[in-house]
Amino acid sequence: MSPIPSSLLILSGLTILVSLGYVIFGVSIYRQYDQIGVRGLSLFSVVWGLNFMVSSIVLYFLASTGIQTGTNLVGISFSRNLEYLLIGSTPLRGLLTISGIFAWFWFVYEYTTQASRRDELLIFAISAVLVAVATLNGLVGALVAFGYIQLPTALRAGFFPFANLLEILGTGIAIGVGVAQLFRTARRHSPFARGAAAALTLPIVFPYLLRYLYQFGIVPQFQRIQSLRLIALSLGLGGCLLATKHYRLFDQLPAAQAIGRQTSFDTVNTAITVLDDKHRVSDLNTSAEALFGVTKDEVIGRPIGELAPRGATQESLVDTGGLTFELASGAVVEAETTVTTDDRGREFGRVIVYKDITQERRRQQRIQVLNRVLRHNLRNRLAVVHGQIDALSHGSEPLDEDVSKVKVTLDDLVEMGSKAGKIENILQADISVDSKRPVADIVRMAVDDLEQEYGPMNVDIVASSSVTTTANPFILESIFVELIENTIEHAGDTSPAVEVLEDGSGIVVRDSGPGIPDDEIEVFTTGEETPLQHGSGLGLWLVKWGVERLGGDVQFETGDTGTQIMVSLPPALLHGQDSAPKTASA
Repeated sequence: MSPIPSSLLILSGLTILVSLGYVIFGVSIYRQYDQIGVRGLSLFSVVWGLNFMVSSIVLYFLASTGIQTGTNLVGISFSRNLEYLLIGSTPLRGLLTISGIFAWFWFVYEYTTQASRRDELLIFAISAVLVAVATLNGLVGALVAFGYIQLPTALRAGFFPFANLLEILGTGIAIGVGVAQLFRTARRHSPFARGAAAALTLPIVFPYLLRYLYQFGIVPQFQRIQSLRLIALSLGLGGCLLATKHYRLFDQLPAAQAIGRQTSFDTVNTAITVLDDKHRVSDLNTSAEALFGVTKDEVIGRPIGELAPRGATQESLVDTGGLTFELASGAVVEAETTVTTDDRGREFGRVIVYKDITQERRRQQRIQVLNRVLRHNLRNRLAVVHGQIDALSHGSEPLDEDVSKVKVTLDDLVEMGSKAGKIENILQADISVDSKRPVADIVRMAVDDLEQEYGPMNVDIVASSSVTTTANPFILESIFVELIENTIEHAGDTSPAVEVLEDGSGIVVRDSGPGIPDDEIEVFTTGEETPLQHGSGLGLWLVKWGVERLGGDVQFETGDTGTQIMVSLPPALLHGQDSAPKTASA
């Protein structure tokens, strides 16, 4: 064995000590911390330290034979033990190198952003492929170099360059993406300093570059490459200590910000769509999926105009500012569009936030209707009462007739107040109850209530007892009372029909009277009253608001033969079965 230069011996010993420092660092942080990312950084440190310990040992034994450079090692005769060391260490160093790089990348990814199970499996799969390639490349190369196996010239010329290229591309991309992610996180998450990002790049970048400086013969001298390794590894170990101790790496978790933003994006009740610079959908949250009745896979990449509901176009949606439109479901939505830009002011796309203002619109509608009732009907009828009382005081008209008019007017006002109170109770009542009840029973309850006021009635109820509901009986009965009473008072029909459709699609109330006036229907369907166009009272509004409270819908069809009113309830509240309907009269 040739004497080893003392300088190389010292360099190798110091490099082994620094490499051992990586192992100790990795073990200590694993035992000291329990935060996300610790396992990845710990695994990287241990594997990285072992990798350069093996490399330093190999250089030491090569130098002991008098070899001072890695140039033209092929063809040199080595002892059997040294051959075994070189054959075993070559694939081992490839395995440790790839494993260390991807352990570092796993740490960066897990520490800075949301790492899903699928992402972790993908990182593991790519690293496993590269580990296999690097290990096989090193093992086959060493066996060929020492003559243990023979490969055709064409295969050797293709296999080794391809394996080297694949290894360099895979590891280079992992390191590049990881470094970029660190500095990107430092820019967006202020507690994570750029100094910490720089400190975490030191252990990986320079030792990685030195590997290929030696492998491709750019710096083949053992003493020089070992000097550079010692410097690079010392800087890297210092960077690890600086990041964990000075910058308190594991007292913060930038991934929480990314996960929090993504979680809030996905779980917030406000619907959001993200567009690219071509106004195509690039992302949308679960609330937006529910609002439009679509899934991400169906709409991502499509122009936002294809999702535009009635009353909205692509141009109106992407234009900044507010836009209000109504969906086919009846929901009223207000959309606000914001332009997204980068740090240099370049437009990257747009974000559209949709706010469901249905309840707000309904509240405004109720205020408008009640205001009209109080301001118009109440004022007018009180004026009538005032005039009639004034006439009574002067004795200008027969007393009985005037008293009767006053009584009728006051009864109307009492009824109006009663309906206003019932509306308030409906809007505050629970939507559903625990037990199912036949819809026919609730209809009969409504008829019974009306018979106490109007006397015996001939209401034709067509219903199967198997059609049941979990809707609040108070709300549903109030709706039926109003609908049937409307047919008696306004349609002049004393024999209305109520049919509960056996498939559970809804309840139909029919009469054979002249029908509800068109202006009443117009106000009711548009949901808006004006000084020149308004309803005559609160009855139909009670029906509308009661049905909406249950999440259903009410539709009117009028004609020469009468009016048909269809009340539809959600399937969760109205349960139909296949059974023959039974006819009953009340």
